[in-house]
Amino acid sequence: MLEVKTREFKNHLKDFIHFSDVIAIEAILRGGSKGQLYINNLKKPEALVIWNEFDGFYVSLSNDRFLKYVRDIIVDALKNNTRGSTEFVIYIDKKYDNQVAQIIPSDEYSKLKVLFYTTDNFLRSGQSLGNIPVKEIKYFTDINSYMGFEKLREVIESTWTSYEVFKVYGEGLVAINENNKQIIGYCISEHATKSSIEFSIEVEESYQRQGIGFELGQRMVKICKSIDKRPCWYCTGDNVASMKLAEKLGLELKSSFHVWYFDSGK
Repeated sequence: MLEVKTREFKNHLKDFIHFSDVIAIEAILRGGSKGQLYINNLKKPEALVIWNEFDGFYVSLSNDRFLKYVRDIIVDALKNNTRGSTEFVIYIDKKYDNQVAQIIPSDEYSKLKVLFYTTDNFLRSGQSLGNIPVKEIKYFTDINSYMGFEKLREVIESTWTSYEVFKVYGEGLVAINENNKQIIGYCISEHATKSSIEFSIEVEESYQRQGIGFELGQRMVKICKSIDKRPCWYCTGDNVASMKLAEKLGLELKSSFHVWYFDSGK
């Protein structure tokens, strides 16, 4: 298989059209998010694999003749993995469900249901907490002096090509404790396209159950509205808390699909 140069990624958006509800794919192929693209033939592509160290693999096949090639790419990618994690997922058309054992380099794997929430109407608006300072990252000039910044930067750069690119094309918010100059929670766009923002929320354990996650999420939804982009949220089908938060933010379940989870260390 050939590794495609980044500037040519966008030429293959049409080859992943069946993954239209996966924001990360378009974000990677347009160059904002990290990823490599492998393809069997530039002129007549029949097998394409996107490798992203944060998520895993996105596979597009015209037929099952290329399953071995896909496995070889996955094995080689994992050998050069710099993230350190051994847990990944594979996104592949469900028509290959009975053949996934041929591409997964592990004896242990499982199917995970993924729920996709979004909205176009922005009707719901909750009460702001008011007592927790929340700032937009791109306008927070001294954010690097706050405890937790390096961890946040690492999270951002796990999906974005750089922190600088994120500040230009991404969106993000932090909740802070001014008393000890600490970042206690964040809501960032993991991936962004011209029309959508895929965001995630994380709150420090000692500050959870105080409504901070909802406050951050609510403000992100408002940002999406102001820039005319859809807010997009993904969670697994067994994550009840995440589903409830999505609904509380006014997001609606648009679709569900499944991925294959595996641990390459087993």
